[in-house]
This record gives sequence, C-alpha cells and structure tokens, in this order.
Amino acid sequence: MKSSFESRYRCFLTIAVLAITLCFAFPSSAQRSALDLAQAGFLAKDRREYGAAIRLFDDALKHGLLDDKQRGFLMYSRGASFEALGFRDRALADFDAAVALIPDFPKVHLYRGVVFGDKGQYQQALQDFLTASKLDPTDPLVFNNLGTFMNVWEISIARSKISAARSTFELAMPKHTTIAPTLSH
Repeated sequence: MKSSFESRYRCFLTIAVLAITLCFAFPSSAQRSALDLAQAGFLAKDRREYGAAIRLFDDALKHGLLDDKQRGFLMYSRGASFEALGFRDRALADFDAAVALIPDFPKVHLYRGVVFGDKGQYQQALQDFLTASKLDPTDPLVFNNLGTFMNVWEISIARSKISAARSTFELAMPKHTTIAPTLSH
C-alpha cells in the first residue's frame, strides 16, 4: 500500500513539475503574438520603415503580456523610430517611459540626450550623455555624441553672448549719435 501511494505521489509530483516547467518554458499565445509583433517591428526599423515599425511596436505593447524589460526595449525602439521621423516630443515621451522601465540601458539615455539637445534643453542632454557614459564607458558612440554635444553647446553659448552684445550695442547706439557715423564707415 505504501509503495503504491509513494509511486502515485512521485508520478503526481513529476507531472506537476513538468506542467509548471512547460508553462514557463513556452510563452502564452498572447505573449508569443506580442514577441512576433515586436520582432517584425525590429525588422521594419532595421529597414528604415519607421512608420511600420511604430505600428508594430504599438500593437505589441497593446496586445502582449510583456515584462518591464521587454516593454522598456519596445518603448526605446518606438522612440528611436519616432526620432528618426522627426517627432521629437513623441520620441521623448517613449524614452522617458523606457528610462523608467530600464534605467540601466545606456542607449536610451543616449537617444534621449540627442532629443534634449535638439530641443535646446542642454542641461538635460548633458545629464543623459553623462549617464550613458557611466553605464557604458567603452562605447565610442556615447563619447562621440558627448563631444559633439559639448561643441554645439559651446557654440550656442557663444552665439547667445554675441546676440546679447549686439542688442546692448544697438541699444547704446541712439544715445551716442556722434559715434554712429564713424562706426558705420
């Protein structure tokens, strides 16, 4: 009696372990569908078909049972597609969401820094570039973008100073009409 009970119990345990393993080993149809949509989105993005990629990423995000890391990568990829099409605000929203989901992914900080720089939000851009450089100190793309950004920022600051000096000069000119004719020659 004891051996029959033990063998049935072992059989039950084996079946239970096998069933649990199968549940985790194979994604559900909803998850599989979302992963298929995401894969199709990545391929479309690689072909530079950004509109199609965005639609596929949208569908994957809406219909899938995805973990935070998967959702973060989809948000990042959709943001990169929006950025490629020039939709900076939409890209920034996706990059913000991706940073919240996968804060240790350097590429999302890099792309978000580029968008911040394009929008003239230099402090935020610098912060993202520095974060990306800390997360991946060996990526030359991060340091190339950081260097380019620093040059652009310095030029922007110089232009602002020149513009301010011009404005000050133009305001001062009417007050000194005797100097104006000699400066114009």
